[in-house]
Amino acid sequence: MTYNLKYFAQWVTWKAIDGKKSFATSDGKAAKSNDPSTWSSFDAIQSNGNHCFVFSAEDPFFGIDLDDCIKDGKLSATAQKLVDMFDGKASIEVSQSGTGLHITGAGRKPSERSLYTIDGQRVEVYDSKRFWIVTWQPLDPSSENSIHDCQRDLDTAITWMESFDSKKQPQKKDPPKPVLVSSSSDLENRARAYLAKVPVPMRGERNNGLFKACGHLHSLRDEIGGKLSVDQVASLAQEWYGTSDPEVNFDYIHQRARTSEVCGTPRAPKVIDTGYRPIEPCELIEIDLSAEIDPAEFVESLVPDRGLIKEVYDFYQDQAISPSSIIGMATAVSFAEMLFGQRIQSQTALRTNDLNVILGPTGCGKEACEKTITRIMDAVDFPGMVMPAGVQSGNGLLGYMADNPVCIWVKDEFGVYLENVFGKRKQPMEAQVGRLLLELYNKAETRYSGNAHASGCKNAIDQPHLVLLGLSTQGTIFDSLSFKDVENGLINRIAFWVVTERPALKEFPKMARVPELLRARVNGWLKVKPMGRIDGSLNERPDPYVINMTDEAFARWNRHRMAIHERSSAEDDGRSSLWTRTAARTMKYALVHWASGYDQGKLNEFQQSIEAARIEIESVEWAIRLSNFLTRSACTLIENNTVNTHKGRGEVAILDFVSKATGWVSLRTIMNRKHISKGDLVSAAVRLEAEGKIKLEQKPYGKGGKEQIRVSKVDS
Repeated sequence: MTYNLKYFAQWVTWKAIDGKKSFATSDGKAAKSNDPSTWSSFDAIQSNGNHCFVFSAEDPFFGIDLDDCIKDGKLSATAQKLVDMFDGKASIEVSQSGTGLHITGAGRKPSERSLYTIDGQRVEVYDSKRFWIVTWQPLDPSSENSIHDCQRDLDTAITWMESFDSKKQPQKKDPPKPVLVSSSSDLENRARAYLAKVPVPMRGERNNGLFKACGHLHSLRDEIGGKLSVDQVASLAQEWYGTSDPEVNFDYIHQRARTSEVCGTPRAPKVIDTGYRPIEPCELIEIDLSAEIDPAEFVESLVPDRGLIKEVYDFYQDQAISPSSIIGMATAVSFAEMLFGQRIQSQTALRTNDLNVILGPTGCGKEACEKTITRIMDAVDFPGMVMPAGVQSGNGLLGYMADNPVCIWVKDEFGVYLENVFGKRKQPMEAQVGRLLLELYNKAETRYSGNAHASGCKNAIDQPHLVLLGLSTQGTIFDSLSFKDVENGLINRIAFWVVTERPALKEFPKMARVPELLRARVNGWLKVKPMGRIDGSLNERPDPYVINMTDEAFARWNRHRMAIHERSSAEDDGRSSLWTRTAARTMKYALVHWASGYDQGKLNEFQQSIEAARIEIESVEWAIRLSNFLTRSACTLIENNTVNTHKGRGEVAILDFVSKATGWVSLRTIMNRKHISKGDLVSAAVRLEAEGKIKLEQKPYGKGGKEQIRVSKVDS
């Protein structure tokens, strides 16, 4: 696949001032490498002459910068080595000074490190938050100088640079502290008391059970730091496990006691599990605090300059006593998703029905959401599209939608409602509503049969289009949710809009009227009623207009979709289940962004104009930024507020296998034997490697060049 930087709206201009480079937007304002709102399309800055691309975590590109590597027309040895590695696969340009090189390819850095020094040659590698000057001066004018997938070449280059880095110094390790072997009977009694509370494992889990129990015993210490010997641990474990299993003798248990001393999991301290892992001081070194973007400011930067989303957002701001940009955007997007129901669809047959939940503290302005939406629909005389908040049962929800198949449900105290859907005191009537939310979500392009009764189907709905806008506090909603609920299909389809602080109160609040422009735009879309006959039937059904993307926009969306798929395969199940919904949400948001700015014009000319319309790449870029932001927020919420009972299984399985193997063990072997997902195993292996407990290797194998991920002991 060939990539083109010009297709990405990540361009700025530059000029030299007093020997320093200054970067600016297309209209001359200061540009920032961490603020996409200051970037432009290539067409916008093309005439300037000084072109600069901005690397972002959302694009597939990296750059290798070598200064002062060309002398007397010859490359330095390090530069020549890198040129040979990337020749024909990356764009290799001479820098603006004429003495350096810029190598631009497609791939992600395998490590956070950016600076290397090889034989005195400084080499910098970047793939995000970096201005990248493009000179359009190829090192070899006769070469194609195009950009292709260079991931393997980049991995090889980084490995080579790390192995020959002249500034890399051997790490001094502190001498191991001597640990006394205890002869205290008190320590043995503590061990017996602990084992008495641990259930003896079933036959199929005896190996893991013994391994874990022995690891906990090794972590016990007496008053002077003494520990149990391997023989003591083995004897105590045999005493605990018993002799009823003929396949388990003292030698078998002794082997587990030996291996668990090095690889075993120590007993967890008795602390209240809040789900939050405190940040370590060393981690702050890797965080650029000056580059942190405030979520409210980020969302505010996404408000379009014109169109339906902006007009609803502005009306919410007028309505709210303490307006929030995040709540305003959630309200505007939800309203637009409802308004376009049964009227438009994407080229992948996606509709704009969606599930949104705003999470914020009491008094943050959530109450203005329903007021904003209700007043707009009252002003255009379509109040039936706003479902009553007090839906009590599945039949109530379906009965209302049978008469109003396109509607929005603004539900306050949604966390309390979920308690009745998922909590221990589950209410059958409201649990049925939770099931219907999921079923209706998947039936927007077909027919939902409703509930079956003796007399036939009741409340059958053709192409149901329900948009949920739930309102809740964080504490309320996560009191009722566990990690398993995240994977059940409903929760991972919800877009969580998180407000972490109360917005400022207006100094002089006042009542606002629905603007005439907003009323006219909503009325214009309400008049759009595409109808068509399906399969020659006499029964007319909604036949929404299909809005296609330009080739450039669709290619950008598809790259985003493939990148998510590749990344999610290495994530644990919780994060993966959230990311897998992101590409579809991006397509919906691109459709909403385009339609919110579309001018219907005269109704009799609408059909011809909309069939010729295309979603541009700007709408896709907007949608990617918003959907990625929401998914990252959801991942943080789930990790900090729910307990993953699956977490730890991957680490135990990997340590168990490598403790017995004499060499490398494929993760696929562990995956098939222990029935643990690939994502959970990969994320566990990465954590164990970071802790220095195993070695991790990824390499291609077989004719197809598939990637093999394998692990081994540290000393293998």
